[in-house]
Amino acid sequence: MSDTDIEKGVHESTSGSPLASGPVDERYEPRKAVNATSWSLGLKISHTAIPCFLAFLMWVLGDPGSMSCAPADQVIINRSTFSASVTAPATSMLMVEFNINRTEALLEQTLYMLGLSFGPLILAPLSEFIGRRWLYLVTSSSIIAFAGGSGAARNFATLLICRFLCGFLGSAGIAIGAGTIVDIWGVAKAGGLARLLFICGPFLGPAMGPLVGAYVMHEYNDDWRWTQWTVALIGAPIWILVLFMKETTDFRIERGANYSGRFGIVQLALSTLKAAVLRSMAMLTTEPIALSLTLYTGYAYAMVFSFFASATYVYSLDYAFNPRQIGLSSISVIIGYCLAAVMHMIFEMTLYARAVRQAPNGRPAPEHRLYTAMAGSIFLPIGLFWFVRYLPAGGQLKLSVSS
Repeated sequence: MSDTDIEKGVHESTSGSPLASGPVDERYEPRKAVNATSWSLGLKISHTAIPCFLAFLMWVLGDPGSMSCAPADQVIINRSTFSASVTAPATSMLMVEFNINRTEALLEQTLYMLGLSFGPLILAPLSEFIGRRWLYLVTSSSIIAFAGGSGAARNFATLLICRFLCGFLGSAGIAIGAGTIVDIWGVAKAGGLARLLFICGPFLGPAMGPLVGAYVMHEYNDDWRWTQWTVALIGAPIWILVLFMKETTDFRIERGANYSGRFGIVQLALSTLKAAVLRSMAMLTTEPIALSLTLYTGYAYAMVFSFFASATYVYSLDYAFNPRQIGLSSISVIIGYCLAAVMHMIFEMTLYARAVRQAPNGRPAPEHRLYTAMAGSIFLPIGLFWFVRYLPAGGQLKLSVSS
């Protein structure tokens, strides 16, 4: 099956209808139609909470952004998720226990982020074959298993393997989260709020990770293993929610006569993956809007996370902060995210709502979604210059933290 065949099949396939590409094996007959938008409010909220919590947990797991030891050691780590960031204060302990240098200690964060980056590329297309529910079950189980395995690691190699697999297998829940929310809420106004909560997860996670990790280590006498076990404990309630989760979509890529052999489903999966990768690369390189948004998002993430790393360095050296105080300083970042979310909702209810009313078919141009990004492009450099202004030792701490 060529890439074009797959794209054609996706367009021709509708809920509850088979692909018109030949006879379908009876084991892959279309399932009963799922209409998640008609579920009760409680069911919708519980199913929305799962991808939101997973986004928060995975991005708090992977955040290496706080300084992990005394100022004299000057160990600086960059952060990006809760699962990674909760480990940040433990870096110096890893160096001592496994007799490794700083660069090697950072490798566990790097492998986690690599798994988090490449996992969705491989795992997300599986939802088109096995459904979203089973993928959520795999990803939530993997987070608990490999986070627990990281905490129980007796050598550095085991820690690296578990961290990579935790990021790789745990990333699928984030990749299909947006699709799940669309399945449940559609394009209704309530869906906009649900999507906003889902987006907040990757930002709130990095800010809370160092705070949680620092206090956990303080409570358990600097035992770095508790930073990983904390992740497993937080993931356990999410796993229980997933057990009671219902399937939100009935769409499947069915195999026809061309892929009816013993390994037909494997060949179809590989063809689908190839088509997905090539289509994504084509959109990124040929669509100006997609390329521009990618560059803007990448720049914004780079600025935010580099700010986390530099703030850790500054507060440790210039203000003699300990890891717990550094974690507390990130509360100002959390407040900023909440204010940004409020600003986004205001723009949605005013400027975007007016654009919807003025649009001939009720569907305004996609650029009307960029009002919040336009405001952010102004506030981001202001915040950076504000932070730099009060960097010198003896500067006003309150003004520096509020930047």
